[in-house]
Amino acid sequence: EGDKRLNLSEEPLEKLLAFIDEREEKAVNLVQQIRTLPAAEQEAKLRPFREESETLALQLLTVPQREIFNQMRLASRCMDALTDPQVTAVLTLTEEQQKSVKTLLAQRSEALTQGNADQQAAVKTEFQQKLLAVLTAEQRTRWEKLTGMKLADAVAKNEPKDEPKDEPKDEPTDKPQDEPADTAEAQPNPTRRVGADGKIQVRFNFRYA
Repeated sequence: EGDKRLNLSEEPLEKLLAFIDEREEKAVNLVQQIRTLPAAEQEAKLRPFREESETLALQLLTVPQREIFNQMRLASRCMDALTDPQVTAVLTLTEEQQKSVKTLLAQRSEALTQGNADQQAAVKTEFQQKLLAVLTAEQRTRWEKLTGMKLADAVAKNEPKDEPKDEPKDEPTDKPQDEPADTAEAQPNPTRRVGADGKIQVRFNFRYA
């Protein structure tokens, strides 16, 4: 998780969490304003906000932490990171490769305007594989080193998950109905980031569309 990789102490972690909450709230408002726009226009509106968020977040980190954060940032974008100037330079993508990447991303955006969640997940996986095919073997190795993420994991990240099926249970007819919770503690707080061990976790992903 983000806090473990960045080795954040309690005070910087709390500041970072507060910053993320603030930016997410602003992002929700922005997304609501542009939700009726075409996908390409939405991305054009969101990109400056995302870049500003990442720049401001870096100011809360030390130099070694910024390097790790940058690796996490690129990994969170998966093969979309091929449009990042840093990635383009490190991988030495040719002009033809860059054009192929842009074409595939445009085709994916168009395909994602249709279908349900599982179908859209399948579309993302399909285009992750097509984007991967643009790279040479050497470029794939560089991408993994740059992002700290295996390419197989990047492709699998968008694969649709099978929902577990609930087995029918025989309920007694005279079982009393559960009383609704009437206290705030009874409901999980959706803004908290707590793992199975009870510790706060941080995930960095300044993508909102």
